[in-house]
Amino acid sequence: DSVFLVGHDEESFVNLYKVTADGSSWEKYMTLFKAEMTVTTDDSGGTSVFWSYPSVSIHQGYVYYIDNSESTQKLRRIPMGGKETEVVFEPDGEKTMVYRMKTYGDFVFFQAGKYVGDAIDAGIFAYNTKSEEVFLVKKDVLREYYVVEDSLYYQMNETICKYQLNTGENMKLPISNTGIESTFFANSEGLYFFNENSGELEVFDDAGNLKGSIQDSGVGSCYFGADGFFVGENYNESKMCFFEEKTLYGDNGKWLYGQ
Repeated sequence: DSVFLVGHDEESFVNLYKVTADGSSWEKYMTLFKAEMTVTTDDSGGTSVFWSYPSVSIHQGYVYYIDNSESTQKLRRIPMGGKETEVVFEPDGEKTMVYRMKTYGDFVFFQAGKYVGDAIDAGIFAYNTKSEEVFLVKKDVLREYYVVEDSLYYQMNETICKYQLNTGENMKLPISNTGIESTFFANSEGLYFFNENSGELEVFDDAGNLKGSIQDSGVGSCYFGADGFFVGENYNESKMCFFEEKTLYGDNGKWLYGQ
């Protein structure tokens, strides 16, 4: 019945704040780490201070986080309400990125890699919370991925692939609208692709068959929310819009605009 937010205090400590569900009150719940603040100076001599938000996920009684300001990033965890920090993954070599952390069941998934020349060498890894071991799930995966039940969907070049976690079977799905201008999302209902140039949102089943689509050329971004609702932003009219997922499968599918 609470919402947890991440922020830092005046002493640059990164904290987890506990907010009541109605937003009426909040409190500092626990401290994660001390932030490295970055100070920049502009041409007029003025300074600004900023910090890199960490990636944070609460899972099975632990707070998992990645300090994005580190030159070589690590995956750490702290028990909820605790103080002792544990490193669960530390990559080999310097200047390695750890990113796109997602939790499912007894696993914490993440991507890790680094630049080799102008290219990125990265893959998807998983931390088993029971055995406390890290293993490579799929190598050479640079783009977005999602874990849905026992399947891992990921973007490989211009293709969407489906990897069965329990069997190791890997297959390419017949989906071609996966260019760099497309936003990819997956859940138990299907696979979704929003094209930022055309304003079209398409949904496919887990075999790659088209189930429905909706289009509005004015909508330039799409956010995938909860409870079957999608939120978009019309850049031409500077308005927010939304629709309910089930309208994708009928003749009345369209973005609805507020006043």
